[in-house]
Order: sequence, then structure tokens, then C-alpha cells
Amino acid sequence: MFHRISTWLLPSLILLPLFILPQVQVAFSQIFSNSDNTIVNSPVEDTNKSAEANTILPMVSTRDHFDLATGKLREPPHNITDYSKSGIPACSPEIVIYVHGVGVDESSAKEQTQRVSMSLDANNYLIPVIGFSWDSNTDLHQKDWWKIAKEISQQNGPKLAQFIVDYMTDCRQTEQDTIIRIIAHSLGARVTESILANLNNSQAWNSNNFTIKSVHFLGAAIDSKVAEIDTSFGKNIAHYVKNFYNLYSPEDNALETSYRDTEKEEALGLVGILNEQDEPENYISHNVEMEILPFPDADGNGYLGCFDYGIIYWGDNHCGYMGFKYPYSNILKDDGAINIIAEDWQKEL
Repeated sequence: MFHRISTWLLPSLILLPLFILPQVQVAFSQIFSNSDNTIVNSPVEDTNKSAEANTILPMVSTRDHFDLATGKLREPPHNITDYSKSGIPACSPEIVIYVHGVGVDESSAKEQTQRVSMSLDANNYLIPVIGFSWDSNTDLHQKDWWKIAKEISQQNGPKLAQFIVDYMTDCRQTEQDTIIRIIAHSLGARVTESILANLNNSQAWNSNNFTIKSVHFLGAAIDSKVAEIDTSFGKNIAHYVKNFYNLYSPEDNALETSYRDTEKEEALGLVGILNEQDEPENYISHNVEMEILPFPDADGNGYLGCFDYGIIYWGDNHCGYMGFKYPYSNILKDDGAINIIAEDWQKEL
């Protein structure tokens, strides 16, 4: 977290009611429906951000591979492992793949990837950040939108797993062993769960003794019990990941309300694994509540979107883990919880 926060904390607290009060009667179902940051169109700002993201961000994409109304794969032309890519760096000693969460359109996926990269840069961790953009923006007025989003997330695991295997295999052929790291936010945790399950079935992965150096979950929108050591996911964490980190916030607005009400379970990103004896050996958790500023509009587009309503306390902002930008700018204001990730990586060296 940047030390200069205190210089603008008080003015921001004074202005906060101007953002919140007009919206207090909005139903939380509408809050969820605005999670792609497109509640109000801002053509100049959005266009500028998208243009910059398109030119500088390496991306892997499965956009339009799935029917957002049904969750079914569009085949043909697609299959269970295909993907597209752009701007992917040549074999680098180390890369990180960022996986976004639910309700994120293509433009917002690029913006979040860029924000993660900026936050890592601010912590002097300069490695390529590859964004994974997937069909998470299901029709939020549809009754089963959350169920469909979860189904699509599961089906994206084989696709991103295939990219990881392809990238590492190609790099191995050039005598470059690349360190692979994953950062997954919200429902991106379910994509990652599926990635590990598919790596378990990959002959190329197993025969080459590949491994994922680290996985960081940010506000994971999966059940806290899913990652316990006796589950299939817990076993895959222990087997295929060198270091697994869960960054959670007990104040996360989206997880302590919508997720809890819908799933009738506690989210991993809200409480972590409840019993220490159930944790995989390589599992480390961090309470990052005080890393997430008590302000809305983390992406700096000047509008309330991504779970921005009702943010009062540190740790409330579900979309603040990746950092905060100043409004109407492409300038990083705070690094969210990304400094904790950088510290974890430094400790591994």
C-alpha cells in the first residue's frame, strides 16, 4: 500500500457520500449487474483506456466461445481447448497470468490486467502480465446468470491450461524454463480450480515435470471448503503448485452479501479455510482488509460500477484488490493488495 494515501484520505472521505447516497436504494441484484463497470458509458475515457490496453497488453482470449444465455460451448467453430492470443511475449524467465472474475466485459478485462501490471511495477516487480479474457459477463437479468457464469468458468479451465502447457513446452524447446504464476480474482478462482484439474490430465505437463510457481487468489468467489486438503482441488494445489496464497477480506461487500445469500456458504475470499488442519501444506493466507481502500471506483472511470455501492470500510471494495486509479486518468493511486503478492514473490527467491 502506498504511504502517500494519508494526503488525500480526508478529502476522499468527505466526498464519499456524494457517490453513495444517491444510490442507497438500489437493489443488490442491480449492484451485481453493474460489475462489468459499464453502468454509464464514458466514451472518451473508455476508448482511451481500451486503445492503450490493446497496444501494450498481452492477452489470451476465449471471448465469444460460449453462449452467454446457456453457458454452452459454441462448437463449431470452437472446441474444449482452443484459444486466441495477442501480444504474448517470447519466452520470458517469468510471467504472471491474471484471471478476472464475474461480470467483466472485454474492455474491463484489459483494464484490470493493466491495473495489476501497474501495481506490480509500483512494487518494482517488472515481469510480463498476461491477461486471460473469458465470457464472464452473462445476462444479469436472466434468472440463472450466476449458475451459467460458474459453468462457463469451469469450461475455461481446459483452455487456459492448454495455453500454459503450450507456452511452457515451446519455451522448453528453446531451453528456457519459464516460471509461471497465476493471479485470480473473484470467480477467476473457479477457472483456476479447473486449470489444475486439467493439468492433472495433461500428459505433456506431467511428462515434462512442469509446475506452477505460485497462485494468488484475490477475493475468491468459491466456497471455503473447496480448497481443503482432502478435496480434489486441495490435492491439486499440493501437487501442481509450489506456493498457494489466499488473499481474503472479511469485509468484502460482494462476498459477505451476494455470495453468502446465493451459495449459502462462506467464500474462500471472505474467511479463508476455517480450520488450519484442513489447509494444504503449501497454503498461505493473508487478511488484506487494510490493503483495500474504503473508496469506490477502483478502475478510475468516474462511475459507480464493480460492486461500488455501499463501500464505507477498509476491505469493502471487491474490485480494489488489484489497485486503484485516480478518476478519469490512467494513473495509479494505490496498489491495493498487490504489494502483498510482490512481497510473497520476493520471499520465494
